[in-house]
Amino acid sequence: MKYRYFVVLTSLIFVCIYGLNIRPFYTLYALVFASLVFAFLKHRVVLKALKIIKIPLILLVLTSLYALFVDVEYFNSNSYAALFLRIIVEAILPSLFIAYMARHWNMSLMDVLNSLVLCGVVQFLIALLMLSDFNVKMYLLHELLGMSYDKLVLGSPIALYRGFGLSINHLYAFAFVQGILAVLCLLLLIHSTKMVHKAWYVFAFVGNLALIVLNARIGFLPLGVLAAILPVIIIFRWRMINKKLLLTGVFFMFVVAPAIVGESENQTGFSKALNRALEGLEDSTNAISSGESTGAYAMLARHFHFPDDEMIWLFGEGHRLYPGSKYYSDVGYVRFTYFGGVSFSFLAYMTFAVFSSILLVLSIRGKISMHVSRIEGGIMPWLMVVFVVSLFVAHFKGEIFLLNDATRLLVFFVMLFVFRFLAEFPRSKSAIRLLPYEGSFVDGSKKLLRVEVKTEAV
Repeated sequence: MKYRYFVVLTSLIFVCIYGLNIRPFYTLYALVFASLVFAFLKHRVVLKALKIIKIPLILLVLTSLYALFVDVEYFNSNSYAALFLRIIVEAILPSLFIAYMARHWNMSLMDVLNSLVLCGVVQFLIALLMLSDFNVKMYLLHELLGMSYDKLVLGSPIALYRGFGLSINHLYAFAFVQGILAVLCLLLLIHSTKMVHKAWYVFAFVGNLALIVLNARIGFLPLGVLAAILPVIIIFRWRMINKKLLLTGVFFMFVVAPAIVGESENQTGFSKALNRALEGLEDSTNAISSGESTGAYAMLARHFHFPDDEMIWLFGEGHRLYPGSKYYSDVGYVRFTYFGGVSFSFLAYMTFAVFSSILLVLSIRGKISMHVSRIEGGIMPWLMVVFVVSLFVAHFKGEIFLLNDATRLLVFFVMLFVFRFLAEFPRSKSAIRLLPYEGSFVDGSKKLLRVEVKTEAV
């Protein structure tokens, strides 16, 4: 019975994070509707959860109102104002609903993490199917996801050598999320003890790497952040880490993989994408070792400019910087400044800074809690650090702080920890109370807790 719930949980997470409105079922609309019904029926639980994130909620609304005020273009579903408001409807409420159902089905935190790993594997298998037949790729993206032919015409990056997997953000946020899932797989791998688990996480890690190579190099960013803090993780978690597995992984990443790539002369679509990814690695090496800007970094330097006019600097000019614009830039910080100035940028960044702070505080709380599993204490704080740092760095290469796969995943993690917090610290006259229960979502240790919602009035 639990496996059936696990499949349903994975499906819900899959639709929520990737924002998939699969036809003819319109899965995203169905999930949003179910979330609204849940919010009405379980309004006390929802209000208590929203109370914890009330500051970023208020900031979201203020940011959206400010964007609506300065926007000189027509209001539509993809305008800045709409995209910030849609975070509440399409990310926060569905994440609350999924977190509640995971608890209701007695899913442990490890179950949720494995659901995320499985989401990455499913995307990899779908990408392999797309690679096998171009017509299958066009059918999945156009017929199922409803992507317009403007994005899928022959000659576009998505049609030719990118756009593998089910998403509408292939060239940016989708690859970023796969990078986060790759980090999750690595952290689970170095803490695993059973051979079957090791094999599974290695397969999932390779699948996520392939998705990054096939779509966008931004997905390597979380792995780079992980590499930067890996010495700290090793110091703090040395006793819990499988040393042989760690050394084998380092040897494969830095010796075997480059040798295989170097010997490959078959310039297939995948190898071309791999070469493009390796060019990005070479650009990063040049920037770090000699300070020379090449490739993507040279382009980034050209796009890094700000307005000279003080009024535009403070309040923006209300235009989004589309390709062909006078001041076009890929840099998210530049794009936000030209649109709404420092005022809009401050509201937007504070929104996600507070979300990130809540996430980091609650995940670190779990690490020092008496009722905490080895997995939660050893993996989640480090994963959240990598996630948050990567988000703010990724905004240099695009608009990460809008509704997309990355922000949906951020909100999903926030709501998971919010539910855990509510279970561990119930308030007086609360509709939530603690009960001992084996196998709870709240905790993975032997002394487990679960949340139960009272039906009577309080």
